[in-house]
Amino acid sequence: MFPKLFRKEIQDAHIQENFVRINDFFADDPVSNGGFKFFEVFAPGAVTDFSFPHNLGYQPKDVILMHNSQNATVTFNYLAFDSTFIKITTSGPTVLRFLLGRVQI
Repeated sequence: MFPKLFRKEIQDAHIQENFVRINDFFADDPVSNGGFKFFEVFAPGAVTDFSFPHNLGYQPKDVILMHNSQNATVTFNYLAFDSTFIKITTSGPTVLRFLLGRVQI
C-alpha cells in the first residue's frame, strides 16, 4: 500500500497536483494495492507440498515469481494456500524469490 502523502501542507499548487497524480497512479495500480510481501525460499531438493509460513494474516491468491536460481520446475499449489502457509512443489534444489499477496482490482 502506498503511504498517505501530506500534500495539503505543500504551498505550491503545481507540486501539490503532482502529488495528487502520483497518489492516484498508485491507488489505481492493482499490484501496489495488493499488499505484496517479498519472500526468499530455499528448497533443499525435490519437494512436494512444501509448507512455507507467510505471516500475511490472510489467504494470498497471487504469486509473482522473480527468480528461480536453478531453473527447477516450480508449482505453487494455490488450492492449498491458507491464511498461514503456502505450498510449493519443486523438481530439485533451488532458491525462489517471489512476491506474495492478492491483486486488488
